[in-house]
Amino acid sequence: MRKYIVLIYIFFVAFAVNAQEREFSKEKLSDLKENGDYTYELPTHKISASEKFSDWFVDYLSKFFDVAPDISLEYVVDIIKLSIAILFIWGIFLVLKSNHIIVFRNREKFDEKGFNTIYSPNQDIIPLSTQLKEAIKAKDYHEIVRLYYLLSIDQLDKKGIINLKKVDHHNDILLQLKEELIKKTFHSIGVYFQYCWYGEFDANETIYQQVKDMYNDFETAVSQYEKVQ
Repeated sequence: MRKYIVLIYIFFVAFAVNAQEREFSKEKLSDLKENGDYTYELPTHKISASEKFSDWFVDYLSKFFDVAPDISLEYVVDIIKLSIAILFIWGIFLVLKSNHIIVFRNREKFDEKGFNTIYSPNQDIIPLSTQLKEAIKAKDYHEIVRLYYLLSIDQLDKKGIINLKKVDHHNDILLQLKEELIKKTFHSIGVYFQYCWYGEFDANETIYQQVKDMYNDFETAVSQYEKVQ
């Protein structure tokens, strides 16, 4: 019995001593303040460059649209991604457009630009051959290139080599041409037309003579094709 009483006494004495050691005194508090190991520093968050840009962009959008600046970073990232995607698609469209020659459009669009289209229901239109003679006489080399190109298309249409109803671009005609010699000569004329009308070439007498020779080769290729049919 005495043994248990001694154990209980020792337990309470140890608890009391431990409690005294944990009591704060001015001296102990001063020591803790001076001890660097016990100095608590608040965690700091370094702002990254992307977060700075996000904050600026959010602030700009809020001022531009006159809304509260409570847009999240994820929303800003989505806007940037969408903008990049739109620019990418627009770039592809411009590249594709620059590599196609739009030959036939609806009549209103042709009238707006002042073009004479061979694909017109107007029966009173001046024949392309007559227009070509007038352009040669006037030395209008720019117009001469276009008329040679349209004459070559007119030939393909009249001889039933292509179906104009399935044509919107230069490449659509090439896809219908099965005879390589016709395709090669026609495409050469089309390239000159493309660059003189939509590109960097300035049509002159030299180019006129080259296109004229190409058209003669084209007519020869068409005649040879007809003979074997």
